[in-house]
Amino acid sequence: KTATGTVTSEDNEEPKQEEPKLEVSQQKYYVYDDGVSGYAIAAFCEIKNTGNIPVGINSVTVQYEKADGTSLGDNGYPEFAPLVLEPGEIGFVVSNEMAGMYTINAPEDVAKMNVSIDYGAAKDKQNVLNVSNEQIVDTPFNPTQKGVSCTVNNPGEKDTEYFTLLVGMYDASGNLIGVTFNSDMPTISAGGDTICKSDGWLMSDASIWDKVASLKGVAYVTSYME
Repeated sequence: KTATGTVTSEDNEEPKQEEPKLEVSQQKYYVYDDGVSGYAIAAFCEIKNTGNIPVGINSVTVQYEKADGTSLGDNGYPEFAPLVLEPGEIGFVVSNEMAGMYTINAPEDVAKMNVSIDYGAAKDKQNVLNVSNEQIVDTPFNPTQKGVSCTVNNPGEKDTEYFTLLVGMYDASGNLIGVTFNSDMPTISAGGDTICKSDGWLMSDASIWDKVASLKGVAYVTSYME
């Protein structure tokens, strides 16, 4: 697991800008039979700003390896949030690869996942959304599955158009065992709160929800209403 970043500064800049630091603190993936098309992958990780200055994420790539070390494939557009992490703050990345995207004949065909993050120093928080009151709820589409309901606050001066909401799922030992993503996109008024659902979870193993001891939601605005 890796996180890479660069910072540029003028040669005559004084004092020298401190380097941003970001690490992949936890990661996990499941390879499972979706019951229709074959084997799929649900991959996710926790990321943490381990430095002393805000870090802004530019892009994330999740890559999968076979047992012999060769690449199975990669996803350069996974969901991640938030956009900027303050010192000590955590965020999440989630990448769901549908069956058929890669040639997988058995779960052991996927031997490793690598997470590469392009990031740099950020002056301040951007496109902020605050998440609270995370709780597990039933889903209307599948009685064996569940989702997460939470309150999302928009402290900005514009109404949201689109946003990314991710909720990390932890077991009693603090291990990250899943990450859900938002399946609805309600408008959140400037300065207002909205109840949102995060139940985008492609795993067929509903027993994972029974292991959840705590939840942590993070979000950011991808675009505002004009």
